[in-house]
Amino acid sequence: MEVFRLGNGLTGVCAPMPGFASLALGVWVRTGSRHEPARWAGITHFLEHLVFKGAGGRSAREIAEWMDAIGADLNAYTTKEHTAFTVRCMGRHLPDAMEALAGLVLRPALARIDVERERRVVLDEIRLALDAPDDRVHDLFESLLWSGSPLGRPVLGTEETLRAVGSRVARSYFERAYTPQRMVVVAAGNVDPASFRALVHRHFAAVSPGQSPDPEPALESESSTSVVRDAGKDVHVVVGTEALRAADPRWAEQELWVLMLGGGPASRLFQELREERGLCYSVYAFALTYRDTGAVGVYTACPPRHVRLALDLIGDHWQRLAGDGPGAQELERAKEQWESGFRMGLEQPSGMAQHLGEGLMLLDRVEEPEDTVRRVRRATVASVRAYASTLAPRARWTLAGVGPISRRVRSLA
Repeated sequence: MEVFRLGNGLTGVCAPMPGFASLALGVWVRTGSRHEPARWAGITHFLEHLVFKGAGGRSAREIAEWMDAIGADLNAYTTKEHTAFTVRCMGRHLPDAMEALAGLVLRPALARIDVERERRVVLDEIRLALDAPDDRVHDLFESLLWSGSPLGRPVLGTEETLRAVGSRVARSYFERAYTPQRMVVVAAGNVDPASFRALVHRHFAAVSPGQSPDPEPALESESSTSVVRDAGKDVHVVVGTEALRAADPRWAEQELWVLMLGGGPASRLFQELREERGLCYSVYAFALTYRDTGAVGVYTACPPRHVRLALDLIGDHWQRLAGDGPGAQELERAKEQWESGFRMGLEQPSGMAQHLGEGLMLLDRVEEPEDTVRRVRRATVASVRAYASTLAPRARWTLAGVGPISRRVRSLA
């Protein structure tokens, strides 16, 4: 693996993977929904859409035909802390892939007509998200936990804020946010390090550094409850609390805690709530990890008559992991589950590129996969119990609910 930095602040990472014919190339940009002003909430995701409408002197159709001609898969996604643009293609097409990504992140057209057309597409996406209670309840949970903070806003923004973004605003925001200091270019798979370095220099070295990245907004979490009455048969619930930031040394214990609580068919919650009691179809634990904070929680969807019992059982298992800790066999099973998923994800160039790109976004450093595995393997029953004991008890949970919630169960906490 080779890591280098250009004079303008851009970081390059190359991870050759012998035996592969394909490669994954990506540009990660440290600009996400948490960096937006409230009046333009959703502009980062909107820009992710807009750059595909024309960039690098090519129209949207020309970009699509170009990528099809080399058999490439060009994609992008936006999170609360970064935006990523990726290409999967055969190794021999690295020059084309690099040129395409450089065009998207450095020279988008952002034409007025495209802004107006694509706004309609994203507005439809916002409406669809509001119609999906399993997505909506997660947004509600985060808005409660980080109330008043940009981190608590949905990545898509709202219809009102998106309508405030015109072509001039989009251009101004792009020029401020898409600077080399915020960018990481990663290649993994069938890639020659010397060729990769030369192409990064060719396309990115002459770009002005621009402004320094903005500091992360200060965060204050709070516990609260909110329910939204909606049509449907099931009540969708998320309960959780603030947890670890990405660089916290207890990260491995948190990963294992999530798996044991609700990370798979053998987990405590899946076995009791679904398999043994039949209370719900879906239940899982999750972790959200950001640069300066994080959260852990549990999602489930069940008929209204089962909500209180489901919450009681979630609370019981949550407290038991803090009180008694996991069993030795349970912990070993979770370690094997985590390592298998991690290693299998890295067996493809796209998985390796994502590991490196997102790692740099979260930690400002490249962590070798073996070092990550060793961190997880070092966890003990005592260290997981110690981590679990730091989590807020049920009385201080943040709780969000969406669905046919009757008056009898509206006070879910």
